[in-house]
Amino acid sequence: MGQSPPSSTYNYEGKGLPFLQGKAEFGEVFPAPIKFCTTPLKRAPMGSLLISVRAPVGDVNLALDEYCIGRGLAAVCPKDDVEAWFLLSWFRFAKAELEAESSGTTFKSINKDVLERFEVPRPSLPEQRAIVHVLRTVLRAKEATEKVIVATRQLKASLMKHLFTYGPVPFDQADKVALKETEIGSVPAHWQVEPLERRVTVQGGFAFKSSLYGPEGIPVVRISNVKEGGLVWRDVVYWPLQLDEQISRYLLSDGDVLISMTGDVGVVCGVSGKDTPCLLNQRVGRLVIDDSAHILPDYLHCVASRPQFKNAVSGAAFGAIQQNVSGSKIESLPIPLPPVEEQRQIAAQLAAVDAKLATEERRRRALDALFKSLLHHLMTGKVRVKDIGVHHEA
Repeated sequence: MGQSPPSSTYNYEGKGLPFLQGKAEFGEVFPAPIKFCTTPLKRAPMGSLLISVRAPVGDVNLALDEYCIGRGLAAVCPKDDVEAWFLLSWFRFAKAELEAESSGTTFKSINKDVLERFEVPRPSLPEQRAIVHVLRTVLRAKEATEKVIVATRQLKASLMKHLFTYGPVPFDQADKVALKETEIGSVPAHWQVEPLERRVTVQGGFAFKSSLYGPEGIPVVRISNVKEGGLVWRDVVYWPLQLDEQISRYLLSDGDVLISMTGDVGVVCGVSGKDTPCLLNQRVGRLVIDDSAHILPDYLHCVASRPQFKNAVSGAAFGAIQQNVSGSKIESLPIPLPPVEEQRQIAAQLAAVDAKLATEERRRRALDALFKSLLHHLMTGKVRVKDIGVHHEA
């Protein structure tokens, strides 16, 4: 069990052993300590299982090195007939069971006795290794997918910066583009920069009475549903009544662009056909393109999704506890306006990157689901490794 050394022995210069007070520096599998200790009181050997024993209880990592551990952790050292990765997998699976053993009114915790009597299955060492092989294969695929997602997001950020500075030209031709300085930075000389209100109106949502929501009907888009990348239908509420002329004005259509106006203001997402029909709730704005505005909906979505625009929306917001922004403040913000054909090219290039990102995120979700399913079936013995053709010699 861990024990916290005196704070006077802590440092951030790498002197002594890396120090883990609790699970704050835990990663997916291995911790990433930022603090060190010159006089460690309790050590976790390399290869041991690090378990969080104080709220939250049950999170686990593997010791990639020798660590000094504080009161929030315990080190479980596998014996020769137990594979460390198997033990890690079991504690991940049995986290809720371990949490149920915790006690305490303010902060839940477990002690050494709880850990020592906590029951762990022990298949043969070759079967443990085969189980670990299956689970680590999925984890490696998930890690590879995570790297692709990070790289794709970096690519999108770089591409957005290029497109909104130089326009839809190849990177190696950027130095040939004539630029001009504007209130939003450098843009191609032939572009316009105008307040949003000259082309777009922000329509606020309707103040639906929550007491009238029902178990079915037309879903209502609230702040919690507006996420980058699209609407997320969690905690859905429904408008069960017949639509009258007033409520019908708040029906959303495929291609509409929405923006959050409360809380995390400036989050922009699009409405796709699969989301409709749905209704616009208060504090969510719809960006309505005026007639003959010469701005494409897809381009509007792209330009409003820029980090610079979100920062400008946040800067125009008010409220100390919860930020709020008015439609008129959003409308006053300047945006770059290239010719329509360049808008189309910009939107198409960013849509291609978004499609790649969406594919990889679907893959990550599928791998998450696969890992959880395999963890459950392998740890309960409902599926044995011999049933899926996996073998591992001792």
